[in-house]
Amino acid sequence: MTLKDAYSLLRVKPEVSLVEVKSAFRRMAFELHPDLHPDNPKASRDFQRINEAYVILKEHLEGAGGQAEQAARTRAEDKAREQKQADAEVRRRAEEQAAKARARQARKTASKERTVNREEVLHTILKDPFARQVFEDIYRQVRETKGKEPGQASAVHQKSARPSRKPKPIKRIEVEWGDAKHAVDMSEGMGVAMKKWFRGWLDETQTVHLPPQNLRPGARLRLQISRGLSNKPSTVEVTLPTDFSVGRPIRLRGLGRKVGGLQGDLYLVILAG
Repeated sequence: MTLKDAYSLLRVKPEVSLVEVKSAFRRMAFELHPDLHPDNPKASRDFQRINEAYVILKEHLEGAGGQAEQAARTRAEDKAREQKQADAEVRRRAEEQAAKARARQARKTASKERTVNREEVLHTILKDPFARQVFEDIYRQVRETKGKEPGQASAVHQKSARPSRKPKPIKRIEVEWGDAKHAVDMSEGMGVAMKKWFRGWLDETQTVHLPPQNLRPGARLRLQISRGLSNKPSTVEVTLPTDFSVGRPIRLRGLGRKVGGLQGDLYLVILAG
């Protein structure tokens, strides 16, 4: 995804600030989240793309783009100190130069491709306080609207003489990420649920087939597995446990998916054949 694509997806101009990007991301997250729009078959894909767009623009504005803006403001302050009698005019011209610098930088880099894989997007979204707050607000609205009849108004907008029945708290929700679907346990709160879901997402399961004569407890096997989303081949040595049985998963700690400093586990299923 290019910078030009990211600006287009969030419907903002290249010269906007990070504050305006965050506002656009929040607005579109509510418009496209699949739990708020279950009848839209494209909601999951579109929601994933605006997450990618937000990460790309956030990194851009906090990196090279942010430095260019800061440099322009510093130049404006220096000129203001040197020309005290023309304070207002100097600041006005400096702001114009800063806006033009951002526009030139955006045009220069808009054609460069910036690829963000799912692990990087998920890691950045979960670490970003603003994005986490957007998710919490979305799931709060999901809890408020869950179970209402079609066309029933929200409690915020509905006026009635009778007190409304308090909705039952949601214990589980379905979360889609790419082609995968995950059930998230909400009984312990949003923060705990997201942490548990994220750690569970790091784990993965793989199945290998071996000749029956090799499948005896205590046997030491040298196997080739795939690592991460890239499916990079890797060779590992596994000693079958004393209680090994065909089809029972063997847990290999630290060999699952890796995001930042977190590392999941690999559950290896060995079958005869």
